[in-house]
Amino acid sequence: MKTLEEYARCLAAPGALKGGISYFRSHKIDAEHNRENAKTKLLMPVLTVAGTASFGANLKGQIRPLVQRMRAVMVENCGHYLAEERSDRVIEELLRFKTKQRR
Repeated sequence: MKTLEEYARCLAAPGALKGGISYFRSHKIDAEHNRENAKTKLLMPVLTVAGTASFGANLKGQIRPLVQRMRAVMVENCGHYLAEERSDRVIEELLRFKTKQRR
């Protein structure tokens, strides 16, 4: 319950919702930028981490055409907030990805 109380406290502050609302307002221009940027694949390694109870397999399919090298990880029994729901697994995957890139 403490987590929900902290969210409520933060969201009640003046201007707290501006960033989140602006994020959704920007979708139309972001889509235009994304179409242009998608013409060139990313050269650096990319890691996707998604929860099976959220975007899951969709994320892998959306990112695959945009990159040359990708590692896709699915976190079982996890929703949209991976860092809160399964921080242990997120940290494990980030460290694995970082270590692999240094080789």
